[in-house]
Parts: sequence; structure tokens; C-alpha cells
Amino acid sequence: MIEQPRAGDDSSEELLRRALLDSEASAAVAMRVEGLALCEELTVIFHGRRDLSTIQTYVALGAHGSGDAVSGEELLRVPCDLDLAEASDRDEAERLYRHQACALRDALVAADTVLAVWREPLAEMTAALIEVDRGVLAAIDAPAPRLIPVALRAAECRLSVVAVCTARTLAEGRPPLGSRASSRRSATSIR
Repeated sequence: MIEQPRAGDDSSEELLRRALLDSEASAAVAMRVEGLALCEELTVIFHGRRDLSTIQTYVALGAHGSGDAVSGEELLRVPCDLDLAEASDRDEAERLYRHQACALRDALVAADTVLAVWREPLAEMTAALIEVDRGVLAAIDAPAPRLIPVALRAAECRLSVVAVCTARTLAEGRPPLGSRASSRRSATSIR
């Protein structure tokens, strides 16, 4: 038996697919974040649809520009959405966008920096090789959404460390960040 999706029960992948097919009802803006220690370069994609009321945020590894095709498998949904509802005109909306996009950029840089700083001490503490796992589809046990598609891993210890964030609109400022370390024995949040 094949289950049909119900109205209002769409997955984020289905919403993205519909948005890409129905370009008349959506708009996307990309912002590059370069010079990162572990990610090297990220592209933030702010995607808005008339029927969603917010502008959703996605992050992809690498540099993507106008007209580039980015598959759903390359996108990490970051639940830190733009909120331009308080704008009284286009100029105010642009100011709010710049302010909120800068807050997200600062959070991405901070998360990448924290993981880069932790890489060497983790290797010393575990006496294990710490690998940098870059990818959206990595299976990560985290109590909050991931902020960047990167994890530190020590395979022999079954240790993973990821940057996580709190879901909120960017109108509230830079999202609270933390890191999540999990192993076969325990899981620890670091804030």
C-alpha cells in the first residue's frame, strides 16, 4: 500500500521539491561564507515561498552561485529563518535582511571555528585520529538541529562532535550555539 501525503503534512524535502518546481511562487537568495577553517566555504540559501510565511534557511558545502542547481541531498536545513514581517517598506526589509544574514554568518563562522579549535584537544584526549566529516547526510545523534554540515569524528572511539543551534528566527539575533559530543558510552552537550 502506498501512502499519499496529506495536505499540511509535507516533509521539508517535499516542500523544497515543490518550491523548485513552482518558481513563480518562490524566491531564493544565496550568500557565500568563505575562509572557514573546516568547511572552507559554505553557501547559505534563504528560500521563501508565499505560502510559508517565513524565509527558510539552508546551508550547502562549497560555493554555489546564481543559477546553480543544488539538490536536496546537498542542503542542510538550519531552522534559523529570516523574519522580515516588521518591515514597513522595501528599504526596511533590506536592512532587516542584512542584519539577520550577518547574524547567521557570524554564527556559522563561530561554529566552524569552535570545531577547528576542538580538533587537536580531542585528538590528545582520545589518543585517536580525529577526522573531519563534511556532509549533510551523516547520521548524527544530536539534541538540536545541526548548524553546519561538518562533524569531528574519531572512528575507533565512536566519537562524534557537531555544532548545534536552537531553532528561532534571526530577528531575535544570533542563534544560541552549542556543540554535541556523542560516543558509544555517553553524550555530552557543550555550550
